[in-house]
Amino acid sequence: MRNTKSPLIHISGELLKEWNRRQLYGDVKKLTDYTGFSKPVIIRALRKGEARPEVIFKISQFFAQRDLSTDDISKQALEILK
Repeated sequence: MRNTKSPLIHISGELLKEWNRRQLYGDVKKLTDYTGFSKPVIIRALRKGEARPEVIFKISQFFAQRDLSTDDISKQALEILK
């Protein structure tokens, strides 16, 4: 039986910067729940810039739903200071 998974592709620096701009504390867990992909798959995409196209699409959908507001930034600062 052949492997039907898509190959890993390189994520553009521009897209990674946008994800990083929107990323908040605890998002890796939220992304695993939202996408259904494992933690190592999510971390590889966010930190190493490598993922299958379907992972990139789902992560992009997750972050597209988030508008960074002052409240989000304040929440992130509070989480870090705990």
